Amino acid sequence: MVPILRHPGKDETPALRHIWSTVFGSGDEGMFFGHYYLPELCIVATSDDKPVAAGYLFPVGSFLHGGVSVPCAMIYSVAALPSFRNRGFGTAIVNRLITLGDEKGYAKCVLCPSEDSLFAYYSSRTCLRDFFYISEYRFVGTPSTQWKARLTEATEDEYVTLRESLLTGTPHICFDPKAISYQNKLCRELGGGLFRIDTPYGDFCAIVERQVDGSVWVKELLTPASFTGCGADGVLNAISEMFPSGEYMVRMPAPITASDYAAIKASAGAHETEYSDLPGLSGRQILQPGVIRRFGMLTDPCFQYDMESESSAAPWLGLAFD
Repeated sequence: MVPILRHPGKDETPALRHIWSTVFGSGDEGMFFGHYYLPELCIVATSDDKPVAAGYLFPVGSFLHGGVSVPCAMIYSVAALPSFRNRGFGTAIVNRLITLGDEKGYAKCVLCPSEDSLFAYYSSRTCLRDFFYISEYRFVGTPSTQWKARLTEATEDEYVTLRESLLTGTPHICFDPKAISYQNKLCRELGGGLFRIDTPYGDFCAIVERQVDGSVWVKELLTPASFTGCGADGVLNAISEMFPSGEYMVRMPAPITASDYAAIKASAGAHETEYSDLPGLSGRQILQPGVIRRFGMLTDPCFQYDMESESSAAPWLGLAFD
């Protein structure tokens, strides 16, 4: 069945919200439709001329690589009603959104698949390719530390400025103020926000969100390059003091060199690489061994990643607005 694709009509927003809440659950759709939704940046697949699947394109800022900055948009919340799945609607919508992004002047589109299996799925059906990686681990416990960090709430402008200073030299998405504001609102909805972390090693930044189950997700923790190998207890203690919880999940840039990155890209099975060396976390109970895993895809990443310098950092996306 070839899906009929089009932009939604003005009176079809309830149908789009129904698709969203059916697939992802109620909650975030209100924030998205109030903050970002534009019919001209949405594609729907229809049955009997009624939307049964949808996907969204929203501008997030710029993709920075090698001193070059190009406009970037995110493909977001692609979903089909249960009875219309496995018909190719999602793939058709993603490909149309990529074309739409090109038509609107976005040189790159980024997608964060919700499941690991979707990386291979989209790679075989679209021009999206694996590109962004993260380091992720889960822990409980708050051991003592010999140094202190202080967590303070940052304004959205302050966060953007600090974030960019910490990502200098790293290929990454530079999120624009509207995207950062959207993430901030999502975090605040459950308790959390954008934070500056003052430490003896320099200023860090973090995006923190408390989940419905009470766990705390540090969706982005960025540190200065000089912090490498110093341990993380002071920072994590500062977060746990402000956000007491039984469980924490932390996402950071992958601690790998350019040659490590090349090995991961070259290995067919290296979708997720465990590492057990978590400096400064020996006093904590690790619930999930640290993993380096792919996190996002980029359209046509045909430029050569800089493999000459061992200081090259793995590309960083950071936010999936999940």
